[in-house]
Amino acid sequence: MSRAAVGATVVKLPSVRSSSSGAVARTLGLTAAQVTAVRKASSAGKMAFRVGSGSTARCGVFTVIPKPPVVGPTINVGALPSDVVVTPGGVFVTNWLDDTLSKIDPASNRVLASIPLDIGGNAGPEAIAYGDGALWVTVTGDAGSLLRVDPATGQTVATFPMGSPAAVATSPGAVWVTSHQGGTVTRVDPVTNSVSATIMLEPGLWGLAYGEGAIWVANPERDTVSRIDPATNAVTATISDIDAPVGVAVGARSVWVTNWGTTGQPGGMVSRIDPLTNRVTRTIPVGTNPGRMAFGGGYLWVALQGASLVQVDPATNAVKARVTIGPVVAEDDGHNTYRKRGVAATDSSVWAVQPYPKSSDTVAPPGTLVRVHY
Repeated sequence: MSRAAVGATVVKLPSVRSSSSGAVARTLGLTAAQVTAVRKASSAGKMAFRVGSGSTARCGVFTVIPKPPVVGPTINVGALPSDVVVTPGGVFVTNWLDDTLSKIDPASNRVLASIPLDIGGNAGPEAIAYGDGALWVTVTGDAGSLLRVDPATGQTVATFPMGSPAAVATSPGAVWVTSHQGGTVTRVDPVTNSVSATIMLEPGLWGLAYGEGAIWVANPERDTVSRIDPATNAVTATISDIDAPVGVAVGARSVWVTNWGTTGQPGGMVSRIDPLTNRVTRTIPVGTNPGRMAFGGGYLWVALQGASLVQVDPATNAVKARVTIGPVVAEDDGHNTYRKRGVAATDSSVWAVQPYPKSSDTVAPPGTLVRVHY
């Protein structure tokens, strides 16, 4: 039972007798250590079992059984958390209301540090990305900006003022930020810590992602997704007639866009775009008001309004599993909380932010970060 080298022993169990009809005489329970060993060995999401008599030279063929998502630890972070990113040095969460970053150790699922950011006023850290050894954090509110934060020290090493930043993503040698009101995509050079390009689109921009050799930008107000060539900083394609696209993710040789929907008429869909043709090939129903997404472990993970996380299988273009990640959040508090619920994925875990509405200007209950194993 292993995804490691063939023949490696993960768990050794005592023998189990069964009748000729297959009825098992007794059952076995795994210890906590054995469960951990199996989980690590099957981090790709599948487990292989081979059953046979110990006296025979050959056992039966392996049977591959998909491992369903399981809700793991729930970790208290800061007030009104917004986004999450997984880095080599830990998992980081932006907390909008108290102007902090929470740093989590994925080995122990504990908060290692609460990193204060010098922001002030009616503003806070929102979207976050990792690239070129740095954390890139958007600040939204009265004064918009992009911060470059050293993940090792927690120090802000550069600040880039910019209007109404909505999302941030990284590509090799570049950082990209959308401006919701300005309708621009700003490109930052992490080597020189300077803005290297400003690409004009249209007001209303929201999510973006890098993959398949391009930057993909969603505009829910124009019902479009724009494709930008990072080699030329030029828009090379515009995909139209996508109902209120918000979140963007890239994986399985496809671009995935959530369809938030319009007021009173939730979209509840994910559009799959073929980057070779720049066309929507599938539209997958997922649930009410999907927002941000992440791709990991061969699956697409979609955060929904409320308290749900949806696993979409690219092989079938269908929902594979639904996971409840916490108590249902009340109505939006004016910060577009649902759209901003961050999610990040690795080959074995999904990290989902569960915010809570602001209760006053200075006091709010802590939000949580939920870890889902699969």
